Amino acid sequence: MYTAQFLDFLRFEKKYSVNTVLSYQKDLNDFSQFLSKTNFTSDESKITHHLVRGFIVSLSEQNLAEKTINRKISALKSYFNYLLKGGKVSQNPVKKITNLKVKKSLPIFVDDKKMETLFVKKAPSENLKWEESRNNLIVELLYGTGIRLSELINLKLSQVNVGNQSIKVLGKRNKERLVPLYPALLSEITQFIELSKKTIENYGNFLFCLPNGKPLYPMLIYKLVKDSLAEVTTQKKRSPHVLRHSFATSMLNNGADLNAIKTILGHSSLAATQVYTHSNFEQLKSIYKQAHPKG
Repeated sequence: MYTAQFLDFLRFEKKYSVNTVLSYQKDLNDFSQFLSKTNFTSDESKITHHLVRGFIVSLSEQNLAEKTINRKISALKSYFNYLLKGGKVSQNPVKKITNLKVKKSLPIFVDDKKMETLFVKKAPSENLKWEESRNNLIVELLYGTGIRLSELINLKLSQVNVGNQSIKVLGKRNKERLVPLYPALLSEITQFIELSKKTIENYGNFLFCLPNGKPLYPMLIYKLVKDSLAEVTTQKKRSPHVLRHSFATSMLNNGADLNAIKTILGHSSLAATQVYTHSNFEQLKSIYKQAHPKG
């Protein structure tokens, strides 16, 4: 297989993020393992759409989610398009494969009142140690801006613009966008930077880092967000992305324009942002049922 060349193409020409390239790699490895286990050919020029369908059936039998299977279909389609353009195959066997229907699920979020309660509990104090200040600010920045986990990890000091009251975020496919900061959050960021300069010996690159100055890693942020949200909610899903959903839902509920939310979140299309209107409508229906005199 030409996996290595394809992944390099995604990295260096398409400028895909590290996480996206890893996802493609895993999906192609899964397909390769399927071919090995079933003793089918690994010669791409001999792979048919029937063989690809067999792979999809095997994924369904593993009870994988439709979204996960569709991602693998998309990865294979992109891979064979790459081979087709390079003259390695004469046709794309995935072209005839259609995506599975996905049940629409509404975004899971934490409501404003619970988040306000959390921030009252974690109000800035002179007695807080550096690590606790960092953790509290991470949660507040994720909720207060709606940025993604990867965007937060890669956020550098040079991307914080105090004068413009914003941060410059490098999003998916290396697209830059400016995200505004409300005054209280900006103040906490500047105070944290000063504290970090006094506390961390080689501080000066990433806004958030480990005590040794190195970048944070995803699992650390997942854990601190999960533990923080556990203080105000019993819902099972408590992740950085839940904070992103919470931010968008709060913005919409408070009258923000959908296009403005799209820009702040860094969505490539309005369709991705419109899911929050469904969430808002479901909340409205719930309130209606509870409050209606004939309910």
